[in-house]
Amino acid sequence: MKKNNLQEIKKNIDISLKSKLISGKTILDRFLVIDEESRKTAPYLDFSYATFYYYLGKVIKPRSVFEIGFDLGLLSSSFFLSCDSCEFFFGFKEKEENLSLRLGKRNINSVFKKQKKYHFGNLYDDEMNFSNHWDLFILNTESSYDKQLQYLEFCYESLSEDGLIVVEYFNSHEPSKKSLLDFCDNKKLEFISFETRYGTAIIKK
Repeated sequence: MKKNNLQEIKKNIDISLKSKLISGKTILDRFLVIDEESRKTAPYLDFSYATFYYYLGKVIKPRSVFEIGFDLGLLSSSFFLSCDSCEFFFGFKEKEENLSLRLGKRNINSVFKKQKKYHFGNLYDDEMNFSNHWDLFILNTESSYDKQLQYLEFCYESLSEDGLIVVEYFNSHEPSKKSLLDFCDNKKLEFISFETRYGTAIIKK
């Protein structure tokens, strides 16, 4: 993976987001959703939600991507529309989130043709023990403060050198924001944030 400079990433993505040339609808109309009425909602039409991941895919070059909170796979799928460097994707959902992965798998399969794996279970199941490290984590959850910290610790331990953790709901979900701030303060890590629909932050290892 090429070296990541957080300030360059922020500059490039902010310019793209401010241009408002691509709406969420333009991107998300390619993918399956549970309810067609959701295509009329504000997040779906937003210029800074799914589009953020599309622009992110243009400026970073990870070889491996891991999403926690994988459901319909819409964020990762948006990322893969513009990123061509990835060789392996892993989608994870907590077992208690009792939803089918079927549509999410189909969305990912439509844009990512290389190696992939999915796990519907618990964070420290045997299936989650990896010999390799990951270049990019997408943390797409609204969990409790303690759970968010657990996710961050898992991501950081499994992250490659110079790898990135993208944290969704940074502005809209207080436990997500507080856990990220405390985590970065404890480990003396730099992060950047973006004014997306729910707020998005990126941590660099």
